[in-house]
Amino acid sequence: MAVAQSFRALELYDVLSNLVPGAVVLLALSFVFPVENPNPLLTGAIGVGVFLVSALVLGHVVQVLASWLDGTPKLFGNVIRATRGEDVDDLPIDITHVEESVWPLMKRQFALPAEYDNYGEMFRLLLSYIETTPTTRALRFQALHSFHRSMWAVGHIAVLITVLGILLKCTGQIATRSWPVLGLALVGSFIGIWVFERRKEKMNKRFIQYAIADFYIHQTEKRDSKNGWSDS
Repeated sequence: MAVAQSFRALELYDVLSNLVPGAVVLLALSFVFPVENPNPLLTGAIGVGVFLVSALVLGHVVQVLASWLDGTPKLFGNVIRATRGEDVDDLPIDITHVEESVWPLMKRQFALPAEYDNYGEMFRLLLSYIETTPTTRALRFQALHSFHRSMWAVGHIAVLITVLGILLKCTGQIATRSWPVLGLALVGSFIGIWVFERRKEKMNKRFIQYAIADFYIHQTEKRDSKNGWSDS
């Protein structure tokens, strides 16, 4: 009961970014390496609890790996650089009035100097600010982006698991699935990498766009409220 209550308390970000990717890795392991004699104690509610806890812990490892594979995020910094008049190649986000307004608003809100160029810290300030407002659109896309990025990393892990299974099958040291199953697992892993790589880039773009939009909306609403503006 306590385990069930704990998992019900998980937020969307935890489920999408950690629990689901970790569970997929565990399923990939069972797909390649069959479990002949499962422990009878790990059945029913206890078995489900152990699986969920293991998936959640493994999901955090996957997220660290995904962050390492993906490298330092640069899209938000490139957007701000573009609004400052710098030349940025292949920017996937159109620079509109909203994007143009973000740096002056952030500079005023966070008391940043005009020459400030630590874009990673700037984005963390932006997200911390958004989390204190009623706007949640950007945070939902943050969870979706993290999910697709973690699943992209899961694809790489699944390839390693399958290749290991193939090598062990060749040596005959450990029982693995049949050749057709191993081949299917390998092909499916590469397809997963290809699909989730494109999806994570799209979700990252949406995440940045909505983070900027949410900040802009709250700032303009606060300004209008301060000035006593209304539609009436």
